[in-house]
Amino acid sequence: MTYPDLPTFLTNLGDRLDIRFQRSGDSKDFDEMISLYEEALELRPSPHALRSRSLTRLANAYYSLFLSTRQRSDIDLCISSHREAYDLSPPSQVSRFDLLDNLATMLNIRFDYFGDKKDLEEAITYFRDNLQMRSNSNEDISASYTNLAVSLSRRFRLSSKREDLEEALALHEKALTLRDAPHPDRFMSLNNVAKALVSRFQLSSEKSDLEHEAMAICNKSLSLQTPTHSSRFNSLNNLGQCLNARFGVFGDIADMDRSIIVYREALDLRPVSHLSHGVCLNNLGNALKNKFFYTTVEKYLDEAIEAFEEALDIRSIFHSDRPSTLNNLVDALVTRFQHNGKENDLEKALSFLHEFTKLHARHPLLPNSMHVSANALTRRFFHNSNYADLNEAIALNQQALDLRPVGNPLRVDSLDNLASILTTRFEVTGRLKDLDDAIAFLREAKSLPYGRHVDRGLPLTNLANSLMSRFAHSRQQSDLDEARVLYQEALTMYDETHHLYSHALSDLASCWHIGHKTQEDLDESIRLFRNALELQLEGHTGRSTTLNNLANAQKSRYELSGQRRDFDAAFSSYEGALQLQPPVHPGRPRTLSNFADLLLFHFEVSSSLSDWENAMSMCSETLDILPSGHPGILNASMKLAKIHISLFKANVEKSSNLDKAVNYYRLAVNCEGASATNKINVAREWAFHADSNHESDLEAYRRAISLLPSIAALDLDLKARQKMLSGSDGLARNAAACAIRYGKYQEAVELYEEGRGIFWTQSLQLRTPLTELAEISPKLESRLRSISLALNQGSFRAEGLDYSQVSSGLEQNTRETMEREAAHYRRLGEEWASTINDIQKLERFEDFMRPRKISSLLPAAKNGPVVILNASLSRTDALILLGDDVEFVSLPDISFSKAQELVELTKSTLSAGGRYSGNSDIRDFESLRKGRFAPKLRMDSDETLRYVLGILWDTVVYPILRRLEIMASLYNILYEYPLTKPRRLWWCPSGPFVFLPIHAAGHYTSLESECTFDYINSSYTPTISALLSPSAGLESTTFKEMLVVIQPEALPKTTLELEKIRTHVPSKILTVIGSVSSENASAEKVLSSLSTASIAHFACHGRQDIYNPLESALIIGEDELKVSRIMQNPMPNASLAFLCACETAMGDINLPDEAIHLGATLLFSGFNRVIATMWAIADDDGPEVSDIFYEHLFNNLQDEKIRGLKSVVVDTSRSAEALHRAVIKLRSTGVSFVRWVPFIHIGR
Repeated sequence: MTYPDLPTFLTNLGDRLDIRFQRSGDSKDFDEMISLYEEALELRPSPHALRSRSLTRLANAYYSLFLSTRQRSDIDLCISSHREAYDLSPPSQVSRFDLLDNLATMLNIRFDYFGDKKDLEEAITYFRDNLQMRSNSNEDISASYTNLAVSLSRRFRLSSKREDLEEALALHEKALTLRDAPHPDRFMSLNNVAKALVSRFQLSSEKSDLEHEAMAICNKSLSLQTPTHSSRFNSLNNLGQCLNARFGVFGDIADMDRSIIVYREALDLRPVSHLSHGVCLNNLGNALKNKFFYTTVEKYLDEAIEAFEEALDIRSIFHSDRPSTLNNLVDALVTRFQHNGKENDLEKALSFLHEFTKLHARHPLLPNSMHVSANALTRRFFHNSNYADLNEAIALNQQALDLRPVGNPLRVDSLDNLASILTTRFEVTGRLKDLDDAIAFLREAKSLPYGRHVDRGLPLTNLANSLMSRFAHSRQQSDLDEARVLYQEALTMYDETHHLYSHALSDLASCWHIGHKTQEDLDESIRLFRNALELQLEGHTGRSTTLNNLANAQKSRYELSGQRRDFDAAFSSYEGALQLQPPVHPGRPRTLSNFADLLLFHFEVSSSLSDWENAMSMCSETLDILPSGHPGILNASMKLAKIHISLFKANVEKSSNLDKAVNYYRLAVNCEGASATNKINVAREWAFHADSNHESDLEAYRRAISLLPSIAALDLDLKARQKMLSGSDGLARNAAACAIRYGKYQEAVELYEEGRGIFWTQSLQLRTPLTELAEISPKLESRLRSISLALNQGSFRAEGLDYSQVSSGLEQNTRETMEREAAHYRRLGEEWASTINDIQKLERFEDFMRPRKISSLLPAAKNGPVVILNASLSRTDALILLGDDVEFVSLPDISFSKAQELVELTKSTLSAGGRYSGNSDIRDFESLRKGRFAPKLRMDSDETLRYVLGILWDTVVYPILRRLEIMASLYNILYEYPLTKPRRLWWCPSGPFVFLPIHAAGHYTSLESECTFDYINSSYTPTISALLSPSAGLESTTFKEMLVVIQPEALPKTTLELEKIRTHVPSKILTVIGSVSSENASAEKVLSSLSTASIAHFACHGRQDIYNPLESALIIGEDELKVSRIMQNPMPNASLAFLCACETAMGDINLPDEAIHLGATLLFSGFNRVIATMWAIADDDGPEVSDIFYEHLFNNLQDEKIRGLKSVVVDTSRSAEALHRAVIKLRSTGVSFVRWVPFIHIGR
C-alpha cells in the first residue's frame, strides 16, 4: 500500500531530526535525516512537481555533511542535487533564480576546497546568467551583483588579472548604490567595496585606494551608527580589518594599536553567549599577536593565546569556525615556543593540530596550522638534535602542499614553507637533493600569481636564499648572479616603510658581500647593511642577523685592508649580534663561528694569545650548541684543530696539542652533514700535519681516499668529475708512502690503487657485468642496470649555462631545464648508492663495488711482475706485485723533485731546437752518474734524452731488475730481435713517472750499451685493476673485423702504412676508412665500425688537450674523434688498438694519476691492449713499425690455406712482443731517440 503524503511525512520527520541534531550533536540523528530525505526523493521521481524541492533539501543536507567530513564525494552529491533541481525548474518558475544561485555558490565552495578552476569558471558563468535574468525582473538584484563580484575576486586572487578586480569593484559599488540606508546589507556592501579597494592598492600601490577610499568607507559606515546600533559590531570588525591591512602595507604601529582598541570595543558589544563573540575574540587575538611580532613584548602574545583559548571554549567541535580558531591558537602557541623555548607550548600546539587534522582533514586553514607546527618542530630540532622532528616538519609541509593542489590560490605559501624547511635540512645534512627540491618548489612559487599579497617579494627572496645556499656549496657563479637579480627585484616591491623592506636590504647586502671581488663591492655591502639596521630598531627580530652579516662584510674588508678600524667595527658588530642571541637562538652558532674567524685572523697580525683563547671559547660553545651532524661542526672543529696545530708548531705542549688537533680533525671529517669536498679537505690537512708526526696519519689518509668517489660523484657529467678531482693529485702517492713507512706494503698497494684512476673507476662501475647478480637477485640486477644506464647517459650531457648569458625567456627556460636535469641525476645517484648498499647485504656480494683488497689485486701479476712506481713528496719507492706477495724496493736516488726535473728535460727535447729551457741545472744530477759520462750543460735533443734515460736506468729500473734477479736476453748480432724471449713486466707509474719513458731506460753510449729492452718486455697499466677485467684470461680472439683509419691528405705515408698492413692481414677482415678507394672519413663512421672491430689501427694525427683532456682527439679527416665521444660507444668485440698517432698516451699534467688520454680511453672502453705514443711521432716511422708489428702478430696466417679459412684467430697477447720487436728494429736503423722511444704498450 502506498501513501500519497508519505514523502511529505518523511521530509517533515527529517526536518525534526535536523533540529534535534543541531541541539544535541548526535550524528545518528544526522545520518537518519539524510536517509529520510533520500527515501522521500525516491518517492518523487521525475517529473514530480515537488522533486525539485526534495533535491534542494537533500543538497543542503549533503552540504552540512561535507562541512563535517570535508570529503569531496559529499559536496559532489550536493552539487549534482542542486544541478538536477535547477534543470527540473521551468523557465517561468520564480524560484529558478535561487536554484541557480545555490548551484553557483556550491561550485564556489568546491573550488575553495579543491582548487578546480573549472568550478570557479562555471560559477562565474551561472552568476552572470542569474544577474541577467534578474535584471529583467523587478527584484532587488544587489545580491546578484555581490555574488558575481565575490567570484571575480576569487579569480583575481588566482590570476592577478586586473580586469577581474576592476569588474568586482564596479559590481560591489553597484550593489552599494542599491542598498541605501537603512538597507540591512548596506554595511556589508561598504565592507566589500573597502576590501576591493585594499586589493587594488596591493596590486597598484595607489595609496589613495587604501588611505582615502577604503578607510573613508569604513569610517562612514561607523558614523551612521549609534554606539548601540545593532550593526555597529560588524562595522567595527570591518574597520579593524582595514587597519590591519594598512599596517601590513605601511607598518605603522598606530594602525595596529587602533585595531586592538576597535576589536575590544566590538567585543564589548557581544556577550559570551552571542554567536559573534567568538569572531571578535579571534580577530582581537590576531591583532595582539601582530603587536607581539612588532614589539616582542610577551604579554601581548599571552593575551592573544587567552583570546584564542576563550574562543575555542565557546566553539564546539561541530562549530564551523572552530577550525579557524584552532589554526590561530596553534600559530600563537608555536610563536610563544619559538620565543621562550617552553616545550609545553609546542606539545599543546601539536595536540590541537592533531585534533584539527582528525576532525577537519580537508579544511582550507589546516595547511596553515601544519606550516606553523612544522616551523616549531624545526626550531625544536635545533635544541634537541632529534632528526625525527626535522623529518616530521617536512612531512607536515608536504601534506599541506598536497592539500593545496595546482590552482589553489594559497599553493604559493605552501611551496614557500616546504622549500624553506628543505633548505634547512640541506644546511644541516648537506643532502643536495633537498636543495634541488627546494629550488624547484620556489621556481614554481615564483611563477604563480602573488601580486595581490603584501609580502609578494617573499617568493623572490626565498628563491634567492636557496640559490645562495647552493652557491656556497658549489660556487656556481650563475647562482650568485641570479640571486642578486632576484634580491634587487624583491626590494622594488616594498615601500621603504614596509616592515620587510629592511630584510630585503639585508639580503641584497649579503649577496654583494659573498660575491665581492673589489673593496668597492664590500663598501656597497656595508652601506646596505647599515641602511637596513637604521630600519631595524631595538627589538626587531632580524636585527641580530643583520649585525652578524654586517660584521662578516667588515671582517672581509679588514682582511683586505688590514686597517684597525675595520677590525674594531667587525668586533663591535659581532658583539652586538651575540647580545641579541641567547643560547637558544638558531643564529648564535653562526655568529660565534664568524667571530672566531675574525679573532684568528687578527692573531696572525697581533700575536695576542687572548685572540686564540676567545676564539677557542667561541668554537667550543658552537660545538656545544649545534645538533649532531650539522655542517657547522666541521667549521668549528677545523678552527680548533688549526689553533692546536699552531700551538704544536710553536713547541707549546707539542704532544698534547697535536693529540687535541687530531681529535678535532677526526670530529670534523666524520661530520655527517658536511659536504664530501669539505671533509676531504679536512682529511688532507689532517694527513699533512700528522704525516710522520702522529700515529693517526695513516687513518687520515684512509679517510681522505675513501671520500674521493664522493667528490667525483656519478651524478656529475664527465667534465665536472674531472674538475672535482683536480685537487686530489698526490693523495694516493702520499698515502702509499705513509703505509710504506710503517712497513705495510700490502696496504700501500691498496691505498695506491683505491686513490688513483678514480675517473675511470667511476665510469667503469656503470658498465660492470651483472650476470652473477642476476642469478641471485634479478630484481636488484634490473634496478641497478636501469639506474647505471641512465647515469652513464647522463655522464655525457652538456655543461651548465652561465646566468650571465641568460637574457631571454628561452635561455632562462634552458637553465631551469638543466637545473631539473641535474637534480634528476642527483636523485639517480642516491638511488644507485642505495641499490649498491642493498646488494652488499647479499651473501657473496659483501665486497660488491668496494675497493679491491690485496687478495684480489695480486692476480694481476700472474703473467709477470707489476711494478708500482710511487713518487711522493717525502720518498720514492717501488712496490712489486709478484702474484703471491708484495716486494718493496726503495729508490733513494730519485726524489719527487728530481723526477719532475727529468720530465722538464724530456719536454725540452720536444720544444723548438731541443734546447733545455727549465730552471734546473743538469749538474744537479751529477751525483747520480756514479762516474759515468758527464754531459755538457747544453745538449741537443738526442743527447738530452740519452742523459734522461741513463738517469732512469741508474735510479729506477736497474735497482728493480736487480731485486727481481732478471737476466738480460740474447739478441742477434745486428740487435734486430731477441734470440730468447724477454720476460714480461708491467709498469704502473705515478706522478712525474707517468711522463717518463721508463720502458726505454738505459745507457746508450759508444762505450757501453745496457738498457731495459735487454732485460724485459715492458708494458704500462694506468691501474692494477685494468689488468683484472673479466676477459683477462683470453689469449686469442676470433676476429670479425680489423678497422684501419688513415689520413693520406695530411700524412702521405699513411697510404704506405696501409699497404704494409695489407701484406699481413687477410683482406676479408679488413675495413678501411680514409683511403682513396674508401668512403670519406668521419668520426661517426669510425665509431660505427669500432663497435664491431676486434683490432683498430689509427694512422692519423692525434691531439692532447692539456687544458681539457676530455677534448683530446684523433683527427679523422676534417672531423675529431674525442675522448668524451669514444667513451659513449660500446665496443663488445674490442681486443687491440694501435694508435699510430701523436700524443695518444700523453696524460694530464694536473692529474697524472687519472690517465685521461686517448690510449687509456680505448683501454677502459673495452680494448684489452693499446699501442700508443708518449709524444709526436714521425710520419716515416708509422709504416716501418706497423710492418714489423703486424708481421709478428699475424705470422700464423702467412700460409695461404690458413688465410682462406672462414674465421681468423689471432693471439693479441703477443702484441707487446710484436711492438718490442718493431721498436728494436726501428732503433737499429739509427733513428734518433725522439723517434723510437715514444711507442709504448698499454694493458695486458
